[in-house]
Amino acid sequence: MLPLLFLIFSCTLPSIAQHLSGTIQNLKGEPLPFASIWIQSANLGSLANEDGQFDIKLPAGSYAIVFRFLGHIPLTKQVDVNAGSPPIRVTLVEQSISLQEVSVGGLKEDPAIGIMRRMISMAPFHLKELDSYQAKAYIKGVGKITSLSKLVKMALGSKLEKEAGIKIGSTYLLENVNQITYKKPNQLNERVISSRNNLPAAMREGDMPNLRATQSNFYKPKVFGTLESPLSPRAFQFYDFAYLGSFTLNGQTISKIRVRPRSRSNDLFFGDLSVVEDTWSIYSFSLSFENSNGHYDYKQQNMEFKGVWMPVNYDANLTLSILGFGFTVHYITQIKSYDIKVNPAFLVKPQIIEERLQKDLAKEIDRSVIKAPKEMLGSELTRKKLKKILKQVEKIEKKETPKESNFESSYNFTVDSLALAQTEAFWTEERQLPLTESEIKGYKEADSLYVIDLAKKSKDSLKNLPAFKVNHLFLPKLYSYEKKNIGASILLGFVKPNFNAVDGWYIERNVRYQYMYGVNNYFRTWTDLRYSFARNAFNASLYIERNFNENRQNIRVSGGSVIDQVTPFTAVTPLFNTSYALFSSQNFVKL
Repeated sequence: MLPLLFLIFSCTLPSIAQHLSGTIQNLKGEPLPFASIWIQSANLGSLANEDGQFDIKLPAGSYAIVFRFLGHIPLTKQVDVNAGSPPIRVTLVEQSISLQEVSVGGLKEDPAIGIMRRMISMAPFHLKELDSYQAKAYIKGVGKITSLSKLVKMALGSKLEKEAGIKIGSTYLLENVNQITYKKPNQLNERVISSRNNLPAAMREGDMPNLRATQSNFYKPKVFGTLESPLSPRAFQFYDFAYLGSFTLNGQTISKIRVRPRSRSNDLFFGDLSVVEDTWSIYSFSLSFENSNGHYDYKQQNMEFKGVWMPVNYDANLTLSILGFGFTVHYITQIKSYDIKVNPAFLVKPQIIEERLQKDLAKEIDRSVIKAPKEMLGSELTRKKLKKILKQVEKIEKKETPKESNFESSYNFTVDSLALAQTEAFWTEERQLPLTESEIKGYKEADSLYVIDLAKKSKDSLKNLPAFKVNHLFLPKLYSYEKKNIGASILLGFVKPNFNAVDGWYIERNVRYQYMYGVNNYFRTWTDLRYSFARNAFNASLYIERNFNENRQNIRVSGGSVIDQVTPFTAVTPLFNTSYALFSSQNFVKL
């Protein structure tokens, strides 16, 4: 997954900050939500809000600013920023795609086939282009519960709002500013330096939810864990590709390819992919997939930095239905800056020839001896030869890398101890994105309710236990005895009925005890309990965890017994299998 990196402002700019504000729209005057903005000389990225409005804090001066929106022609505009600068209106024109004839030398096939063959062969090259990079990224997640099933309404009713503070139809907002550092070969560290949200007080207890800037890398064979990438070596087994046309941008040809699964599957994408020809890099894409939980739309825009096309904007929309809750989630990430170091051997891109059109040259290249792999990367190559050279380069780099460096993938995610302590002035500086009226209102309501809730909790102690009610035997309940985030708490989870082919009908519940000694310093133990009516038996798992020293040290022990799926492939979805086993007494997965 291509990560997102460290912000360095130029110290030579005037220190007096001004505001550049305005609206981004299309030719019809319609706002372009979450259009991206890039200030080239400041190496600074920002976003418009859902109404196409932007407000960026900049030192006074003159700037070349690039405005972009998926499917539209990027616009570079020279703007003078000074005291009293009026708002500007930016109009982006929809990208005209010309379905021009592409020469394939008499081959009777869609031009997308040759484009994607070379794109796929270059994917491993793009994974090795960088020695290191840093960035700072702004991440925003907006969620809303849109519906409840009849069963959930019967079980919870008004308790959902009264006990947990969750309102149907309310907008919940999470914001993070994360700093990411990557070092070759596979060491990635992501640290939350600031976090803010308007979640109900009950959801702010214990581990705070935090957004991650790093997204999945589509150059890798698998995306989000299980989904087959359209750039996977096996992509032609799973996808059909169709050429939609091309356009020229700054002298480079961008081709648009339609991506469709060969057969319906939960692990495949459909949508459009734009390719930078000659370098065979991702320019942008708009891809979707579906699974048993709902529908996912995912967009990405890339920009060129030192010859490498890097993501500057992610935009994900999710429509989900899980455990009787229907909800929507909008998740956006804007890279605020890049500081990258390119692998010297990968500064020049290979020219991937079309072997079927240049058969004699292809044979000559494939017969050539690999003497200086790194130098050969900048020459004409076949896909087969590029694969061999990349393997040789990897062996050389392993020998050149200190023994203490680990070539296994490593990802560390930490939260700064002061992440929740940043001021409104900090967020105004870092967000560079106007909040909507509903988001501002949500913050005010959440902050006031949180203050009230903390005041109420401060009166509680171990001698003044929360009143127990019968419905606490079935509904979730948090008993908190913390004062200023120090102290004990007990969390009772849902009592959830369910069914599978081994247990028959069963009920399960989790219970957690936690003692907070300070920020990122706690003792926690919890258990997952399950009773099967068909087997007349219990299953239980116990977990014990001690976390301290600012997340640098963690001890965790677990044990118990569980029922789990061990089928090595997904024959059918778990929900379908459960339903079929319940009503037809037939089972398709091994538990």
